[in-house]
Amino acid sequence: MENKIYSTLLPEKMIDDLRELAYLTRRKQAEYVRRALEAYIPHELSTARIQAGVKKRMAEREAETNR
Repeated sequence: MENKIYSTLLPEKMIDDLRELAYLTRRKQAEYVRRALEAYIPHELSTARIQAGVKKRMAEREAETNR
């Protein structure tokens, strides 16, 4: 419903730009979180299993936001 309202009020180009900005913001936030985790997790715990779990959760969140 919201998208329908916005699409009638804003030009299509502006909507596309806002979507792009939201996507880039989410990616930047994910990068900050990744760096923070790397800084606080001891090196011995930073295994492929943990990294795979983080990537999986990030992919799930991105898929959820892209719906």
